[in-house]
Amino acid sequence: MTQGRINSKIREQVFLRSCGRCLDCGLICAAYWQIYKPSVMHFYLNKTHEIHHIISLKDGGGSSLDNLILLCLECHSKYTHQNKK
Repeated sequence: MTQGRINSKIREQVFLRSCGRCLDCGLICAAYWQIYKPSVMHFYLNKTHEIHHIISLKDGGGSSLDNLILLCLECHSKYTHQNKK
């Protein structure tokens, strides 16, 4: 899979795999598909959640489904700060 940007299909799969909940605290996330043109669609999470790379990009992790989890902003911040120690 590609490094960096997470494509919409992968983002949707991460969301569905976690049943739309933060993997740490369980906070529910809303998400939606937005159609720009018949062939251009993007999957968005609401502003309360983000996709987290388990192994960071700088440490060689990629943006494949097995390296991504859904976290709320608070838990994502906690995970990010833990990894910087």
